[in-house]
Amino acid sequence: MRRIFLAHDIGGAELLVAYKESRFPNDSFLFICDGPAAELFSNKNIPILRIASEEGFPVTFKEIVEDFRPHEAYCSTGLTKYETVAIRELVKHGIKTTALVEHWTNYRERFGYPAADWKENLPDRILFFDEHAIEIAEKNGFPKDRIFIEDNPLVEERKLIFNGRRRKSKNSGEPFVILYLSDLIADSALQKHNDIQAYGFTEITVFDDLIDAIEGCGHSDIEIVIRCHPAEESGKFDDYVAGNVAISSDKDLLEDIANADICVGSFTSALVTACHMGTVSCSYMPNANHDNLLEGMDISHLPGIHVFDNVKALRLFIKGQLNLSEQIENNNSKGTVEIK
Repeated sequence: MRRIFLAHDIGGAELLVAYKESRFPNDSFLFICDGPAAELFSNKNIPILRIASEEGFPVTFKEIVEDFRPHEAYCSTGLTKYETVAIRELVKHGIKTTALVEHWTNYRERFGYPAADWKENLPDRILFFDEHAIEIAEKNGFPKDRIFIEDNPLVEERKLIFNGRRRKSKNSGEPFVILYLSDLIADSALQKHNDIQAYGFTEITVFDDLIDAIEGCGHSDIEIVIRCHPAEESGKFDDYVAGNVAISSDKDLLEDIANADICVGSFTSALVTACHMGTVSCSYMPNANHDNLLEGMDISHLPGIHVFDNVKALRLFIKGQLNLSEQIENNNSKGTVEIK
């Protein structure tokens, strides 16, 4: 069969590639893209048809249907019009279309909400990857006959890569590494509520609290690595860089996670990835205004996510992880892994 794969944003593009490789590795394909997705596909040596604007879809898709004659189409979802316009065109041409939805936020917005006709942008199938996502989709009014669930191929792919990189044990003298996974929290609050403090916290206040929690642990051998969101403005954390605080320059998220003992963030998808990889993961949202938080920002439903809302609790948890790490290191040096 011949299939179209279409994406604009980086997260959806990664999922789309993993889905294609796991489900249809040998079938004919055409990748259509723009934005960050184009760079990702190019880096993976995937041939692409780059369409710079959704305004070009009506004419281009007519030509694609006539020349490529696709049987199916798979689209990522984001907050631009790129995917929604594409889905409309694909469905109009009678191509069975599936949208892949990752994470747990902005489900309706991905298809044009709050426009009254947002449901007209829905494809034949909407594919989610866990039961919690299905609950949110049904609550948001998605037609049940279009909702489907499958295993997430990107998570499985990342686990295979990650297991080859993670440290088997910490060598004596190595620092305890805390990876801070930043996100566009203030920008999101400003966009949704016209107030950067609408959620009760920002990426900066969360990091300030993390520094406070670490300083109260009484350990000097802690290294703090900040991993910025890909769309984050450069220089945001420059004033913090000194001594044991550094900003990651690694483009590979899994590499940063593999080198970390603990990952701390709020609701970023990078924290979800860390949790899926089995790394100790903390969601910290102090003074959270839950009335303003978007549905899906609370990731406490994930097995393995440790949730905290105050500095004291976060400090106690980090201190416990430091003590556990020291116990393991001492026992390893004695040739035993027993923890008492």
